[in-house]
Amino acid sequence: MGTRDVGATGEGHFLGWCQPEGFRAQKSLVDRLGWDFLLEREPMRSADMPLDH
Repeated sequence: MGTRDVGATGEGHFLGWCQPEGFRAQKSLVDRLGWDFLLEREPMRSADMPLDH
């Protein structure tokens, strides 16, 4: 039985979880320390609270 590379499959699942929750996943091209993705999300804002709180 050969060795399975599940990395790409796991990344695909991870990306599938991010988008519905409002995250943008940016793929890391240089991945020596395990940083596969950088996640970004719009900040949660409230009309009752100033932006500089």
